[in-house]
Amino acid sequence: KQWYQRRVPITAGEDDSDYSRWKKAVKVWQLGTTAKKTQQASRLIGFMNGRAYEAALQIAPAELGVETGVDKLITELDSLFLKDATHDLFMAIEDFEHYKRPEGVAMDLYVRDFEQKRKKIDQLRKKEKSTDCDSALIPLL
Repeated sequence: KQWYQRRVPITAGEDDSDYSRWKKAVKVWQLGTTAKKTQQASRLIGFMNGRAYEAALQIAPAELGVETGVDKLITELDSLFLKDATHDLFMAIEDFEHYKRPEGVAMDLYVRDFEQKRKKIDQLRKKEKSTDCDSALIPLL
């Protein structure tokens, strides 16, 4: 078997902060798996735990065992894990504002982390379709 046929999809569990990453990983997994579309949702559920697992079990098997089963599963989990986009943007800005170079961290690593935090704000701003965020960041320049 190929490596992607043996790999386990990322677990969706109690930590909702990683839910967006999990969704991206599922999309990548779907590209590489040999599982039929009608089997993918059940395979994902088999690797879940906690609130995600309990929510997934509430979906009727007939709704999961179809071509769009993963979409139905993700829609259900979105209602459980996704926060308000404005809240995410606010939290990213707050994280950005309070970020200071940790003692002993090389400047190139600090700049990389700084840029990642800025990119996260840009991505969330596009998602939120907001331009107000720039005015919040101006005092930091």
